[in-house]
Amino acid sequence: MKVFRDTDAVLRWAYALPQQPICKVSDAQRAMAGASATNKGADGDLSIQDQHAQAAMIRGHVESLPELLGAYGWAAYSWEEDERRAGNHALDQHLAAITGIRNNRMRFLLMRRTIEFGQTRCMSCERIAEKIGVHKRTIQRYEPTVKVALQAVAGRFFDELDPYFARSGLIPR
Repeated sequence: MKVFRDTDAVLRWAYALPQQPICKVSDAQRAMAGASATNKGADGDLSIQDQHAQAAMIRGHVESLPELLGAYGWAAYSWEEDERRAGNHALDQHLAAITGIRNNRMRFLLMRRTIEFGQTRCMSCERIAEKIGVHKRTIQRYEPTVKVALQAVAGRFFDELDPYFARSGLIPR
């Protein structure tokens, strides 16, 4: 079993792994033999099939969470466009009810900014303001409201997953 430093690392790996093929065409015959000494991955004792199974187990647990928390998982970690879109929609509806921000586009872009903060694709307040035609101070005024509401969801999300992953041995206790 692969062990990670924290829940964020587990989820990033589990959602990125399905984007990798299970075997190369040249390795198809070896892969068909299953997990063997010649079919070990770079992660030690796990073959690529074992890694995909472990990622599916992790994703399955995330999908068994309450709808809002599962939506956060999809919006924050999924590489699949349909999953990310569904997660974004559910989170946006939640934020509309919690924050009272009526400008749908601004609320959505602030939500994505909060989720992507620190990543290269994270949009600046100036860029968001330019996209929707408002002053950047308007964005800066509403951003803390969205951030607090989204951090509450993220907190509940990680509170649900941390104990499960620690019990499973995926992260250190």
